Amino acid sequence: MQPPMTHRPYAGEADYQRIRAFLQSIFALQGPCPRITIGDLDYWRFQQPDPAASIQPCGLWQGSNAALLGFAWPGLEHNGTGIIDLSVHPDSAELLEPMLIWSEAWLHQAMPAATARLDVTTSALEHNAALIALLTARGWARTDSSHQYREQSLASFVPAGVLPAGYTIRHVEEDDDSAPLAALNNLARPGPELTPATYRALMGAPTYRRELNLIVCAPDATFAAFCILWYDDVTRAGLFEPIACHPAHQRKGLATAIMREGLRRLEQRGATRALVGTSGRNEAANALYESLGFRATERKWYWQKTISR
Repeated sequence: MQPPMTHRPYAGEADYQRIRAFLQSIFALQGPCPRITIGDLDYWRFQQPDPAASIQPCGLWQGSNAALLGFAWPGLEHNGTGIIDLSVHPDSAELLEPMLIWSEAWLHQAMPAATARLDVTTSALEHNAALIALLTARGWARTDSSHQYREQSLASFVPAGVLPAGYTIRHVEEDDDSAPLAALNNLARPGPELTPATYRALMGAPTYRRELNLIVCAPDATFAAFCILWYDDVTRAGLFEPIACHPAHQRKGLATAIMREGLRRLEQRGATRALVGTSGRNEAANALYESLGFRATERKWYWQKTISR
């Protein structure tokens, strides 16, 4: 007989800390490839114009002892589509169905009045048979888009990167860096545009550390590349997210150099592993990560469904 489980809405920052602790516990159980790390969680939440509102739709499922067993995070994207992220304890896979049903209902209710149909995306690791079977049964279709996870052990020495003449690497030193970093992010990466204000909000995320927000400066002192490493001192893992290079400065080894510097800084802080992920279609990024010693661990596929009124 299964112990009783309850579902309740997200109730503020204390719940955010519970979610973070839950994700750390899942990482300890599943190793380098949980679907969501606390770095992912912070990055996804705090890049939004209103970080408090963006996390509010979460639903939490807990056991009789109030221990968190899973959470669902539905939301509306900047491009007018819907998204669902699910995370569940591996011993509570039976919660996936009520979590997914609840998330679909939330999005149906949240659809703008003028919207008749809402395209929704979620994802499933390619070996998660229970979730794949559930998505298929509920009318979801797997797309041809995937996300490749990679991991590297930091047990061995990390060599320093080599920059072209005149280029330098430093970390974020003051809030004034937020404007050029937001501009570079918007130029080099797809997704919601960042403003100086939203970048400063990102810098307020619990896992953010200025010394792990690295910048490559060009000879004229403009920003040529940047990355953020989200280091979790509980799991001793650091996540690269994002990594971006200005189009005018590509093919100069800047991404290699900044990632090597990031790996070195993680190693100095006691990290035992580094994580990175990218689109399965991004051949250049996957080749870069392989050249730096990142091994493929798991792939997740994106699934879509259209919700109609």
